[in-house]
Amino acid sequence: MDPDQFQDPDNEYGLFAGTTYEVDDEEADEIYEQVDKNMDGRRRARRCVNALASLCSVYSLARNTEAREEAELAKRRADRPKLQQQFVDSQW
Repeated sequence: MDPDQFQDPDNEYGLFAGTTYEVDDEEADEIYEQVDKNMDGRRRARRCVNALASLCSVYSLARNTEAREEAELAKRRADRPKLQQQFVDSQW
């Protein structure tokens, strides 16, 4: 016995080999096909939204990191100015 015998839906020697393909069956197949297309569209849209959200979060994280680094650098320069800055004549 072939283990893949019942895996092919077009195999007419399987479980429903003796039945006839009726109008109701065709209508049901069309409905299932439309449902599958709609579900694929939803999955595709969800993947796009998720990809866009992750790109936005990466961009936001990068902006927050840059702002934090700038603030740390400004604080460090205020706490410990360069030697050249210490000897600048402020009267000129």
